[in-house]
Amino acid sequence: MEFIEAQQNQYPVLAARYHELGDLFQKKLWHQLTVALKKFVNDPECLKGENTVQLYSQFISQFEKHLNQLDFAQICVQISRQYRDFPTSSAIFLEARYEDKDRIGTEGSLILRLELALLKLCVKPPNIKECREILEDCERIMNEATETMDPVAWSNFYRVRVNYYKVIEDANEYYKSALAYLGYTPLEQIPKAETPALARDLAIAALTSETVYNFGELLKHPVIGVLQGTDSQWLYDILMAFNVGDVPKWKTLARTHEKVLATQPAFQGNMDFIKKKIRLMALIELVFKRDSHDRLIPFSDIMMQCHVSDKEVEMVVMRAMSEGLIKGRIDQVKQQVSVTYVMPRTLQLSHVAKLVTKTDTWVQKNRAGRVVRAAKCRHVQGGGSLMR
Repeated sequence: MEFIEAQQNQYPVLAARYHELGDLFQKKLWHQLTVALKKFVNDPECLKGENTVQLYSQFISQFEKHLNQLDFAQICVQISRQYRDFPTSSAIFLEARYEDKDRIGTEGSLILRLELALLKLCVKPPNIKECREILEDCERIMNEATETMDPVAWSNFYRVRVNYYKVIEDANEYYKSALAYLGYTPLEQIPKAETPALARDLAIAALTSETVYNFGELLKHPVIGVLQGTDSQWLYDILMAFNVGDVPKWKTLARTHEKVLATQPAFQGNMDFIKKKIRLMALIELVFKRDSHDRLIPFSDIMMQCHVSDKEVEMVVMRAMSEGLIKGRIDQVKQQVSVTYVMPRTLQLSHVAKLVTKTDTWVQKNRAGRVVRAAKCRHVQGGGSLMR
């Protein structure tokens, strides 16, 4: 308790928080103490220099075996990030804790190893090979586990994958890993300092990925709203324009934010691809807005929607077909495209509104058809002839 009293004197603003930890320790209320420690090490207001490092060495180490070991592993991860000599001392600290993996258990040990993998990316130059090897081994263990893994283990796994794919600049895998990370991690549990960068990177990955043509899952997640009202508003606006294939809006935004786009490495070498992608998004939107029985699309409509010349229409359509975005047949003689399939989309409110309109139209046609059929039935029952 001398340590707790010393910390109260050193950090008067945290006196009540330290008193709570000491009181719970004396009463041996291990569950409540575990919860209080997690809150303490995760609260930026409680982080003063290396105080949590000292908290472990002079306090937690005395009773760590009594704590929930999965929570203990998460506490250790947070403490490791406070070392001044980051990441060297952080790795030494976590490796020492990992030696007790039998006591800590599979999930807790995985969390420690995954943080060690993340630290491999924090050195210069990043140790990509060792990070990947740890990730692959952890994924194997998690997939082979006979019992369902705690979501926090998967959250930590995908968090490391997100950083790994960011370092190697793989937009496709980064996008998938980031969405999986958000699926296992409530937004309020992600440090507020990290969410703007995550939102920006996700938006850029969506725009530059060669496989992502459906932004619905991203746009419905609250993380993307973090961009609004900030200096990254331009990125949010571009994402929204791409989602509905609005080529004129994209061109306007590209001109307005030309200088900002020029500073983004992900855009610098990909502008030609991005221009082609917005045209594909426009084609998808054009097909999606049409009824299933109205998928015979003239070249002129594609030219207008995608803002391409008559010579570029076939190239855009063939590219969409090669990517599996649509299926159908091009009739060069009649200058039209017959579409039999369009890639499924995560619906936004604007799309739902269109579906409501389509459903109302279908209902009206169905009612009209029933009226005609009923009239014909009455005519037959009355002995009349349907032949004219």
